[in-house]
Amino acid sequence: MSSVKPIEDSIKTMGGNYITDPSSLTTQQLWREIASLKELLMSRINSVEKAIEVAHEDLVRVPTDVQKSVITLKELHDEKFAGINQRFLDNKLALDAAFKSVQDGNQKSELGTTKQIDAQGLLINNATTGLQGQINDLKERVLRGEALIGGKETGSDRVRLQTGQIIAYIFGAIGVLSVLLSIYNALKK
Repeated sequence: MSSVKPIEDSIKTMGGNYITDPSSLTTQQLWREIASLKELLMSRINSVEKAIEVAHEDLVRVPTDVQKSVITLKELHDEKFAGINQRFLDNKLALDAAFKSVQDGNQKSELGTTKQIDAQGLLINNATTGLQGQINDLKERVLRGEALIGGKETGSDRVRLQTGQIIAYIFGAIGVLSVLLSIYNALKK
């Protein structure tokens, strides 16, 4: 007999061989192709789902990475601005200290200048008093000379008297100039 086994849908031919119904073979092939297509479509659907998951993870991860970068950048800027702010504070303290030092120096300088001016005023006063004394001495001498002459004035006596007065005025002027010169030199320092 034949090597083909009988199947339910098989038909026995005259020669005793079994022929399978073509509609059942077509159905089997159709189911097999459908299963193959189903497997192919499932693999494609799975790969699309996997791609969607990856895209979703990227979509979720990228903003968090961006947020982390933004936070890091913000911290860096805050640190830089804090450093700049500290520099401003340090500079302000240094300027305040410098201004205070200058102000203290000016006060000391003003005090020293005031003392020098007072000392120069005292020197001028003493010099003026001394010159006044010398002038008074010269006046007394002149008056004594006039008294000795007894009222007799001669031309030569008058010239001597005027010469003595001129010499006294010259010495007085020299004294005043020396005092003024010493004041000038003291203020110049």
